Amino acid sequence: MSIYYLIETKVLEVFYGNQTLYSNLIFIILMTAPLFLEAYFYESMPQISKFVLITMVASAINAVVQLVLQISGYVDFMEMSAVSHGIIILLAFENLMALWKNTRKEKNLDTVVGFVGAICMMLGILIDIMRTYTIKVGDLGKASRYGICFFAICTLAIYMRQMMKEHVKFVEQAKNDAIAANVAKSQFLANMSHEIRTPLNGILGMDTILLEECKDDNLKEYAQNIQSAGQSLLSIINDILDISKIEAGKLELLPVEYELFSVINDCYNITKVRAASKSLFFQMEIDPKLPSCLMGDEVRIRQIINNLLSNAVKYTKEGTVTLSIGYESLPQNQILLKIAVKDMGIGIREEDLNKLFNAFTRIDEKRNRNIEGTGLGLNLTKNLAEMMGGKICAESTYGKGSCFTVTIPQKVINPEPMGDFEKRYQQFLNTSETQVLSIVAPDAQILVVDDVEINLKVIKGLLKKTCIQIDTAESGMECLEHVRNKKYDLIFLDHMMPEMDGIETLEKMKLLTDNPNKNTPVIMLTANATRGAKKEYMEAGFSDYLTKPVKEEDLQEMLARYLSDRVEQQTELPDEKPEDFMKGLESIPELDIQTGLRYCMGQELYEEILQEYMQTDKADKLEQFFDAKDWDNYRIIVHALKSTSLTIGAISLSEGAKALEMAAKDGDESYLISHHQAVMEQYTSLLGKLQKILK
Repeated sequence: MSIYYLIETKVLEVFYGNQTLYSNLIFIILMTAPLFLEAYFYESMPQISKFVLITMVASAINAVVQLVLQISGYVDFMEMSAVSHGIIILLAFENLMALWKNTRKEKNLDTVVGFVGAICMMLGILIDIMRTYTIKVGDLGKASRYGICFFAICTLAIYMRQMMKEHVKFVEQAKNDAIAANVAKSQFLANMSHEIRTPLNGILGMDTILLEECKDDNLKEYAQNIQSAGQSLLSIINDILDISKIEAGKLELLPVEYELFSVINDCYNITKVRAASKSLFFQMEIDPKLPSCLMGDEVRIRQIINNLLSNAVKYTKEGTVTLSIGYESLPQNQILLKIAVKDMGIGIREEDLNKLFNAFTRIDEKRNRNIEGTGLGLNLTKNLAEMMGGKICAESTYGKGSCFTVTIPQKVINPEPMGDFEKRYQQFLNTSETQVLSIVAPDAQILVVDDVEINLKVIKGLLKKTCIQIDTAESGMECLEHVRNKKYDLIFLDHMMPEMDGIETLEKMKLLTDNPNKNTPVIMLTANATRGAKKEYMEAGFSDYLTKPVKEEDLQEMLARYLSDRVEQQTELPDEKPEDFMKGLESIPELDIQTGLRYCMGQELYEEILQEYMQTDKADKLEQFFDAKDWDNYRIIVHALKSTSLTIGAISLSEGAKALEMAAKDGDESYLISHHQAVMEQYTSLLGKLQKILK
């Protein structure tokens, strides 16, 4: 804009007389060009900044002096051009030497390109300077222009490469940040899984004990609902943890030999209850020629089938859910296991089929808002199938139903056909209904270490019928004290404990010089259900590990494995209910048995409370305080009679005792005198009847 302004006005004539703008501009460019080049090299090569700064000052002084001399008319630009040429040659020499040293030192493509570009530019300038003093005709700036253009192209190439490097660096950093965030997420989920599993262990464990001991149908139904909801929560936790492990590349498959019937049977038992609750017909189409024993990850196969069946039942209001399992023979003693689950549910739109297997995605959310789910099941199923070398596909007709098919290669261990599923299932039912596995080890001594008291109660409750002698500890230090002083047959040691965790406790246990339990099996008791956890604990020195929430069958199996020399295993019929005892209680009209059972949470505890009630006879003390008119102590004893009588179901006696308590509290002596005897007769009569039955 400045040059254009000068050309279009008469300003130039004021300063330069009759000289043309073009010729003057050439000399001005000649004087000022070194300033821009020096500025570039000053920034790009700090190691020669002092020399460049001196040259810049010289160039600036030269430009000012030449302008003053030209305008004043003392010396013409042409006569002073040699000075500008000398400065340019000096600058070229300085920069070429610096660039050469820099190129030899760094030896990268950017410095080489910059060096070549600078040489071409300097060479062009030198050619034009030489031509100025020799030929003195033609376009004397042509070589310089070509050199400067080539230098500009090289500089642009360097800049573009640097931009690409910055971009790659940015992308790499973003990738690393994403990986770090994913690792942090996986770690968070693993930690949260442990924190959630710890209280859930207590809930499900106590509920299992309640289901075993409670004889009241209503309470048992509530307990079953708690168990169902707890297992659903546990399933969600497992799915989230599995997804995080897959994303982190840490989910491991553990191939084992497994009976195919056992897997199908477990899935059938879980699903038939859910299907029956919605009045759905659950149909099984199992190829009887399926090999009976396969090699694969049994847990994950079962998980895939259960996920598909759970979805089918969830999204089907009426009709049939069908599980079909067949196979296709493959070379090298393998089969392609084909699992198909078909439902008559709500179906899926064609445009939504490609979204089915995304994590945390639910299709047709508005329509399905009342159906519970996290959107993890199908994503997890797809990942598990692909990890095992298989695949999953879906077919659906909107409003009519869907069919999900999973194919997974499995190695055949026993090619003998599995046979008819229904016949084998009936045989299984007949066997399980007539036999109950009971384990008794009265001579065995075990130590259970856990910092959560309810978890200790769960283990003790689950082992109640085994007659095993159980010691408990709530910390690593307390565990070490027990270990020093007593020999145990088995030790259960919790992982996550404050101050000293389970692994640290085991390490210190091994270092004890006075340790009678050096060869005692130590079982890791943990909520860490991640794949590969067993390997980690075995490497740490544990004999085995048991996951929370602890299942009774897993605990019994662990005892049978490690206490084989002390455990008595008996297969026997289930205990019969003591009908004579209950019939005897029914003969006592003063007792509301159902109320007593409800308060005592089952028949076993009810009998214990009745024994305690009979043995703590309060009649003598009541008569003593009544005769002495010591109404304060009388009120305390009759208050206890009121609550204990209600607990066993003696409602009428409890009401009478309550009235006496209120009268004693209010000082109503006349009421106490007139009603005391009637309540005492009722009380002694009940004690006499209980004594006949419970003696």
